[in-house]
Amino acid sequence: MEILIHVGLPKTSSSTLQFAVWKSLESQGILHLNTWRKTDPMESLDKRPSSSLFNREPINSEYLQFHQSKLNILSDESFTAPFRLRKNNYGNNIESAFSFPRTIKKQIDDLYQDKTIKVLVVLRNHCDLLFSQYVEEYNLKKFKNINFIFDEDNEKINLDGFEIYNYSRYLDEVYSVFGQENVSVLFYEQLKYDRRNFFEVLADLSNTDINFVSSAFECNDLNSKTKTEKGYYTKDRSTLIPYLTQLQKDHIKSHFRSDTRKLIERFRYKFDLKAYGY
Repeated sequence: MEILIHVGLPKTSSSTLQFAVWKSLESQGILHLNTWRKTDPMESLDKRPSSSLFNREPINSEYLQFHQSKLNILSDESFTAPFRLRKNNYGNNIESAFSFPRTIKKQIDDLYQDKTIKVLVVLRNHCDLLFSQYVEEYNLKKFKNINFIFDEDNEKINLDGFEIYNYSRYLDEVYSVFGQENVSVLFYEQLKYDRRNFFEVLADLSNTDINFVSSAFECNDLNSKTKTEKGYYTKDRSTLIPYLTQLQKDHIKSHFRSDTRKLIERFRYKFDLKAYGY
């Protein structure tokens, strides 16, 4: 049995990967996909695999029903959702996402003996990721006066609750649980700087060819936002969110600097992460 676990990150083309690539391949009989809202766009957040783990509950059994003869994919970008976001849904007494890799593996191990497990992680530089999430979650501010990345004064960046975005630390945990040789790490910035390698890795993991993956990404940009020179529009195009200032970006980079240095060193012979904005 082959299993691929896609753990995120959020805002790294996960929707395109899930619905333009993997769901299409599932319709061709090539693989079996388990992901939130695959068949029901209104599926409750509570049923999402990551939501179960945040609430210290086992993943719903339907998400762990795998096929012996097909590649099985369990995909949920919110396996790496920050505490800062999920506390708005489930309160402060939730589990840390750092524990999820070990919990996921144990649940699968308890169900299936003869199997191989691979893991896909897609990272994105912190400034762009946090801004994109801020736009995505703008309704928290609009309707609940909850500011996703700022203090209450809406000026100073507040990064409490974003510990899971210490990428090198997170990879240490994933490598420890699944084995480094079984973990593929991609960077969202490759879609700009190194598309072919990005698509090649995805094609290999998905049991398909690079042309299919490339075409799926070229023809589909799911969940994307309208961009201007000044910022991003929200989903309903009602509000233009201005880009972060350089001072705000510098604050974000400084906050994650120690961990990012380890990440850059980890991939120094494979990716130019400084050129990618890390």
